[in-house]
Amino acid sequence: MKADRILLISGATLGAAALARYLYRNILLANEWDYTLDGFRITKLIPKVEGVVYLTFINKSNLTASIKDVDIKVFTTGNTPIGSINEPSEMKVEPNGKSRLQFVLSADPVAIAKNWRNLSASALTIKDIPLDFVGTFRLKTIFGWTKVPVRYSSTARELKSLYDEYYG
Repeated sequence: MKADRILLISGATLGAAALARYLYRNILLANEWDYTLDGFRITKLIPKVEGVVYLTFINKSNLTASIKDVDIKVFTTGNTPIGSINEPSEMKVEPNGKSRLQFVLSADPVAIAKNWRNLSASALTIKDIPLDFVGTFRLKTIFGWTKVPVRYSSTARELKSLYDEYYG
């Protein structure tokens, strides 16, 4: 009887250790996931400028993640907001691979018109317009929702080259 009990306790301990190692490994991998900006396409010019931004999320863990409440502001020269990316609905990031998601980018023509001098000066001096994407989105894992900061700097020329590469 004692041998059966020892084998049962040993087996349960080994099973619990394997499960703990699996969860710990996937938690570490979930902290290493990344995202890249893959493309941009203009969809509407009047009355408000809108486009579609394609982001690829790279998930290295075996855990499925969900993204929602995307709130990213687009800034240009002088930290002037010229647009935003908002997506309140929930989207899935698949495990062990890449998930390409699309978001709607809205440009603010009033802010662009107010900042036309800085934009023109930047375009003339450096022959490009710097763009900063700053904000947050919420990420759901098996442990609940957490806010993830976003900070991506690019230029209008780089975004145009991405557009030409994927759609040109």
